[in-house]
Amino acid sequence: MIRSASDIGRVSGQLCDYVTPNETEVADITGVPVNTVDEARKAGDALLKLGAKNALITLGANGPLLHNREQSVHVPTYKVKVVETTGAGDAFNGAFAVAIGEGRPPVEATRFACACAALSVTKAGRRLLQCQCAARLRRSCRREFKIINLSIVF
Repeated sequence: MIRSASDIGRVSGQLCDYVTPNETEVADITGVPVNTVDEARKAGDALLKLGAKNALITLGANGPLLHNREQSVHVPTYKVKVVETTGAGDAFNGAFAVAIGEGRPPVEATRFACACAALSVTKAGRRLLQCQCAARLRRSCRREFKIINLSIVF
């Protein structure tokens, strides 16, 4: 299940496996300003209290934080020459959904998402990468999963 940011107040353990806000969105939702990984962990705790099973908070060039009750893992980004950042979050979320759909563990799925997002910013335009991710997701998803994406609605 992928929903918009307006649905975050209704997040519960039954409705959401992953919440994927960026640092601005998570600050708006939780009231916790996020400028560091430690602050992202505090915001992640607030999302867990709202009922999310996993908080995957993207921190731009600082990489994402995968945070749940068992672990809190900061995944570094790949250093690339940035041409255009439009769609980087979409590429990240699409790639994460693909990897989870393939049955990859969440940390590995997050690393894969970082790689796809890094590739997406190296050229202008994002449509091709997103279409490739969507096609791969349709082919590979063998289990039901729910992701709330706070940036877009697929």
